[in-house]
Amino acid sequence: MGIKKFDAAVIGAGSAGIVAATMFAGNGKKTALIEKGNIGGECLNSGCISSKILLKTAHLSQKIKNSSQLGISCSIKKPQLSDVMKAVSETAAAVINQYREKIKAEKNITFIEGAAEFAGENEIIAGREKIKAEKIVIAAGSSAFVPDIYGLREAGFLTSCSVFSAEELPGKLAVLGSGSIGLELGQSFLNLGSEVYVIDRSAGPFHREDAEIGPLIRAKLEDEGMKFINFASVKRVKKEKGKKIIVYQTDKGFFELAVDEILAATGRKPNTASLNLKAAGIKTNERGFILTDSFLRTSAKNIYAAGDCAGPYLFAHMAVYQAKLAVENALFGDRKKTDYSAVPWTTYTSPEVSHVGLNENEAREKGLFKRAQIIDLKNIDRAVSERDTKGFLKLILGKKDRILGVTIVSEKAGEMIGMGVMSLKKNFSAKNFGGLILPYPTVSEIYTFASNAK
Repeated sequence: MGIKKFDAAVIGAGSAGIVAATMFAGNGKKTALIEKGNIGGECLNSGCISSKILLKTAHLSQKIKNSSQLGISCSIKKPQLSDVMKAVSETAAAVINQYREKIKAEKNITFIEGAAEFAGENEIIAGREKIKAEKIVIAAGSSAFVPDIYGLREAGFLTSCSVFSAEELPGKLAVLGSGSIGLELGQSFLNLGSEVYVIDRSAGPFHREDAEIGPLIRAKLEDEGMKFINFASVKRVKKEKGKKIIVYQTDKGFFELAVDEILAATGRKPNTASLNLKAAGIKTNERGFILTDSFLRTSAKNIYAAGDCAGPYLFAHMAVYQAKLAVENALFGDRKKTDYSAVPWTTYTSPEVSHVGLNENEAREKGLFKRAQIIDLKNIDRAVSERDTKGFLKLILGKKDRILGVTIVSEKAGEMIGMGVMSLKKNFSAKNFGGLILPYPTVSEIYTFASNAK
């Protein structure tokens, strides 16, 4: 096996990997892009994009059911899940193809299909190829974490990836976990017609976030028919007469729940176990995430890591940010440190939940909290006109009313959080929003309301 030499190599062709490879190539570097699966990674193929297409379909279904609120009399048949998933797959494929064509157009990128494994410092075996690169970015991503529950594998289950291959809508679905993935996919199946049970060890949705979020979202989901089983530990799963029986324990004893399908939504794990990182002197933490410094450099010279495999935030937008930073530091010396002071996240339920900065508890623990300011969507004309009144804007304010954190609950929260991100980056106070002229009627006007509230 001869060695092929490159200026740079990128492991993984997901969100971070594509950005890293195109940046290296754009700077005239002969680059190897290595991927064992599909271009686009899990985010584009079966994660971020696919789930949002499914959510759009499911939320539309729910809106049709509730159309009488707007004076329209409509009904909808229970959809064929196979048809829904086919539409999801076709739409996602169109997005992925754009990235594929972009990579093909880069003359400095050589795409290598195969699993990557380090053979030494700056040496990688990928498929049938052995390559050596001066600079390397590891962007291997993450995959669904499956809990070690007795009988679960034998009974069968879905993950956030395999769910998009499902062909029949389950009559009863149990979702293990009440995080973003569990809530988004759970509400999707709920809106499409499944009876959904969410089982979780914790107190329920958003229990670590601002106290106003969890009860509001839970009440909305329960109103749609979702059932929550909190502070529950799943002990085993068994199959009986075509059903999957979940045995769980709470402080009141042991219980059984019979369902048609199980969705495991209990977190993510980094795709690092098969990389043979020790051969390159790359260290990880106890969970397998690659350890990096503030420049995203690993413990090995000239090797950087970006995206889910490095953490600490497992978001596609964070993967892109880290990839850009890693390549800049790899090419031009370690000049730019990571800045995680204004990292936004959004959970795409209906309504959506978006946040950036500190929540109230975090601000109090740091001794920075002065007051919180909440504007209810019921005060916003556009929200009232569109029946989008289940939500609010919450500002966490410190000294001189400086904005420390922003939380939005709204059907459009993900589109609105950008102004919150800017307010943290620019060190705004609540009064700065008063000078903005925003179009009427829009839900974003809620920011200007916050400038006058006390």
